[in-house]
Amino acid sequence: MYWRDNDKHKMPHMHAFYGEYEAVFTLDGEILSGDFPKKQAALVKA
Repeated sequence: MYWRDNDKHKMPHMHAFYGEYEAVFTLDGEILSGDFPKKQAALVKA
């Protein structure tokens, strides 16, 4: 895992899907890209 090499590799993340929504979240729960409803984003962050 290249956790300090964000220039060549993306930071650690996860993908979340909800209906027609899709977003990429950091492991801290912040949205990197995409769109997600606030209520469901709070669940991902938890």
